[in-house]
Amino acid sequence: MEKGYSQNAGLYASFYEGVSPEQAYAPWLHLLPKPGAKVLDVGAGSGRDASWLEKRGCQATAVEPSAAMRERARELRPQSSVRWIDDSLPLLNAVLSLNEKFVLILLNAVWIHVSPDQRPAAMESLAALLDLNGVLVITLRHGPSPDERVMHPCSAQSLERLAAEQGLKIILHADLPDLLGRDEVSWTHMAFTQAAGETDEKSL
Repeated sequence: MEKGYSQNAGLYASFYEGVSPEQAYAPWLHLLPKPGAKVLDVGAGSGRDASWLEKRGCQATAVEPSAAMRERARELRPQSSVRWIDDSLPLLNAVLSLNEKFVLILLNAVWIHVSPDQRPAAMESLAALLDLNGVLVITLRHGPSPDERVMHPCSAQSLERLAAEQGLKIILHADLPDLLGRDEVSWTHMAFTQAAGETDEKSL
């Protein structure tokens, strides 16, 4: 998977940069943490989301296994102070070695690249990195792969079950059409927390 992104880093970066985070993440903008919070973007790609979170005052860490994508991200935003880490799911060993917790962990269109047999370990790693009052946001892409990248089917039900096994509860579920107008593609946004917070589950 890393190879596919590395060979086409410029193309994918242009694709990601074409949609604003405010538009893409409208269903859960109210869950964003306050300035100063530590946030983690897993599978950060071009750095669009990590940079956006940084501009909102967060301390952003971006995880991206593709060296070409990391380099492209730095070229796009040379003044950014986002901390980049070469790491990947399911284990996230480099991030775990930091001994830090994150108030927001974001995986946008990443879960499809984690094979089903590796997803339990991936969820365990994410739960271990989540702050007690933090929020884990995962967006699921539904639809065929447009190129050579392997995309594994993923359902909201299976994701919720894996999260529950790690003590996480769902607080938001939103099913959305594709912002680029692709009829064969749709999205599910899900947010989880391990805090007994006041926010009830919301379905949109």
